[in-house]
Amino acid sequence: MRHELDLHYKIENQSIIIFEIRANSMNKEDKIESDVAKASWVKEQNIWKIY
Repeated sequence: MRHELDLHYKIENQSIIIFEIRANSMNKEDKIESDVAKASWVKEQNIWKIY
């Protein structure tokens, strides 16, 4: 199933972004990336915010 749907993450500044990669339903060779969740560190408040 991993060739059809996979989860990855990337780090941007103070945030971690979790996204999925899946095959395009019209063209299996194309991949679509969709953000799933984002967590950002708020240094002033010493907390994580999850979106």
